[in-house]
Amino acid sequence: MAYSIDIDDGGVTTAKQTFTSADTTITISNSSTLRNSLNNMININGQDNGTVIIEAGSTVETTGGKSNPINGNAASGLTITNSGTIKSASSKAINLTDATTGTLTNNSGGVIQAKTNTISMFGADTDDVTIHNNGTIFATDDDDEQTNTIKSHEDSTNITINNNSGGHIYHTSQGAVIFLSGGATLNNSGKIENKDGPTLKMMWKMYLNKNKEFKVLDVNIDGVSMLVTQRAEFLSVIKNNPNGVKGLIAEMEKKSAGS
Repeated sequence: MAYSIDIDDGGVTTAKQTFTSADTTITISNSSTLRNSLNNMININGQDNGTVIIEAGSTVETTGGKSNPINGNAASGLTITNSGTIKSASSKAINLTDATTGTLTNNSGGVIQAKTNTISMFGADTDDVTIHNNGTIFATDDDDEQTNTIKSHEDSTNITINNNSGGHIYHTSQGAVIFLSGGATLNNSGKIENKDGPTLKMMWKMYLNKNKEFKVLDVNIDGVSMLVTQRAEFLSVIKNNPNGVKGLIAEMEKKSAGS
């Protein structure tokens, strides 16, 4: 049986919201705020097929050094749609550790922030989680170079991050903005930056093959084309190898076998 929780009085609610059954939906709307110095302000509690909706102008926040405004640990089928603000005073604004078949959508104008590991998927059993970002996601810890804005586990699988046009993901320290490992895919049409690191201008050139699949043709970093660079390296090998093109192919096969 589906169950709904609505926080829409336009004021501040301090009570922690814990899901006690599957198919539960919580909606924060009408410029309402869910805030307290507690961990897990919205606790999915491992329930299946939960839904969290935060509308524009509304906020879910932990204060006083607490974490996990939204805790989706080990949840299956969780859907989070944010058009407002999700803010952690410490780590993990959204905890998706060991979550499966989950979807997070951060709409234009939506803000998700924490000091460290703003979106955490740091669990070996995390699988089939997709993040669509059209808003802003960031981390603010200037003291720890080991923290990230989005982090997944080395054994997690089927992680997809779509940072769409207008999407902005950043970190204010020298830590990696996005730490992906395992089976992960990053599609970026927006902006990803480390505000304490050097700024690199990167452009991807793609083409559509006969199977209507997008493939990478070239990557250009600060005006340096990887296609042109590789071509120059290949020509050098062909020129200096007595077997010419066959020598180049043999060298490439040798490197491929070694890797």
